[in-house]
Formats: sequence, structure tokens, C-alpha cells
Amino acid sequence: MYRLEDNAAFDFRYSIMKYICFCFAIILFGTCSRKTNLPAKTEDLPAKLAVKEEAVDEPEEIIVEIEEEEEQMYLLCEFRRTSCYGKCPVYAIKLYSDGRAEFNGVANIEKIGLYEAHCDPQDFESLFTAAEKANYFVLRSQYPVDGQKLSDLPKTITYLKRNGLEKRIINNYDAPPALINFEKWLDIFFEALDWKPKD
Repeated sequence: MYRLEDNAAFDFRYSIMKYICFCFAIILFGTCSRKTNLPAKTEDLPAKLAVKEEAVDEPEEIIVEIEEEEEQMYLLCEFRRTSCYGKCPVYAIKLYSDGRAEFNGVANIEKIGLYEAHCDPQDFESLFTAAEKANYFVLRSQYPVDGQKLSDLPKTITYLKRNGLEKRIINNYDAPPALINFEKWLDIFFEALDWKPKD
């Protein structure tokens, strides 16, 4: 037998199910609408929110030409004779790698004062040949070897630099003949230059 209470209970459950389905539909619709409303690309954003994509200029390739530095000028050779107890010629000569030569006559010599000259760099080879003949770079740095110098005698001081090697020798006396001959050769070599008084 159909009862009124059963119909009322059915209507109540049916209403509850409709309400639940309605709420679920609203939630589902809202979620889908939020996903679909999001712009997929930056250009879909409003003008105020879109990030403006500006073209970035590529840096221009800068080519800098670096000129090779000229070889630095350096002292190539030095030749000095000091004073003695008497009338020994006193002078100093410097020769640089660019061919410039300087002469300073001090006493007991024809040229007194400062002079300058130019030596052709091609003549450097004859200078180095003479030094090699004297075994200059393997000689002792001072003579006499024991350092017992005689103040009454002059000192001849020579200096030479070549290919990273440099050597200075102070000769007071008792030097080997090879060094003495090299010193005489230097006298002739420098005397042949065209010396002019330095302004």
C-alpha cells in the first residue's frame, strides 16, 4: 500500500540530490572557465599586463687593431776608461740598440764633452763577432780575479748585451790577452764613428 510518508521521503532525497548535482555543476563550470579564460600566450594578455617584447640589438663586433709595439730600445754596449795616477784618457761611450751612440770625454783626450753619433745596426754583427772571438760572455767579471785592484792604474769597464745575455767586466790589470785585444778593438770601432758635438 502506497503511503504519504514514503512519497515525502522520496521528494526530500530527490531535492537533496538535485542540490548536490547543482553545486557540483557550478564548481565544475567555474574551474573550467578559469582554465579556459587564461591567455595561452603573452600576446593574449591585456595591454596593461602584457610584457612588451622589445627587440634587443645584437652588439656590433668591434675589431681593434693592436699595433705591435716596437722593440724597446736598450743599452747594447758600454765602454769606459777611468782615471789613473797620471795622464790616462778618461771617457765613456754608450751604444744603444737603435744605433744611437753617446760619447762623454772627461780628461786627457781630444774630444772633451758630450758627443753623439749613429752606428748602423748592420755593424752590430762585427761587434758581436769580436766579442765571440774573445769569449767575452765566459770571461770573469773582474780582473784581477782576487779583487786586489791597484788604485794607481786605470780601470777599463766593458758591457755587452745580446739575445738576453748581458755581461760587465771591470779590468784593472792581469786580464787575459783576449779581453785586452777586445778592448783595443772597441777603441778602433768607436773611433771610426762620425762624432758630432751634442747640443
